[in-house]
Amino acid sequence: MEKSKSNSNLLEKDSLALTSVVVLLVFLLLVGGVYFWVSKKNKGNVVFPAGVSYLGPNQLTPVPTVDLTQLGKSGKWLQSGGKIYKYLFIYPAELQITAFINDQSDKIAWITGIVPPQQNIAFTVETISEFNKKYQGDLEGFAANYWRRFSGLSGAKSVEPYTNSKGLKGFKAIYLDKKGNVANTNYFFQVPNDPDHVLQVINGMIPENIFNQIVNSVEFK
Repeated sequence: MEKSKSNSNLLEKDSLALTSVVVLLVFLLLVGGVYFWVSKKNKGNVVFPAGVSYLGPNQLTPVPTVDLTQLGKSGKWLQSGGKIYKYLFIYPAELQITAFINDQSDKIAWITGIVPPQQNIAFTVETISEFNKKYQGDLEGFAANYWRRFSGLSGAKSVEPYTNSKGLKGFKAIYLDKKGNVANTNYFFQVPNDPDHVLQVINGMIPENIFNQIVNSVEFK
């Protein structure tokens, strides 16, 4: 009788221990699930101190459409720049800018509400050797031939030396589309002490007078 009672107590203890383990596992799974959901929900919405939204490659955040004709009208300009290659620039406060998660080219794009930021890149650092090693240290040659990377471009209308207001020297290149129309204006500045990397500043839609002020403000820390 005593043995039967002892076995019963052991079974009760084993059952209680098993129940405790199951409850603990369920709790851990719930905590893990909540953490995963929160992490996924917040991914791509980190904001840098400089006011740069940090977006993933497919992140599309609806924003009010910017009236490009009003850029600079407030007279307020903000400063931001790259996190890897340490370039700086100013831009009108009416614009928003964004960087991208795990992007080694240090891209920054305009957020205008007109086109997705991924289609509105303003600053990017190119690796010359990935295009053609022979242009390492030859910024003019790189600028003159960079259009070849894009099937929608037909050539360079002009490539000329350029020095901005900060004394930064580079090249200004105007590229043509397949119809022979001007596609965009690109500026190329060598990253200091780095012959394999070049900062490219691109204008696709910003009014020229505002864009010129932005380009003239570019410098490296």
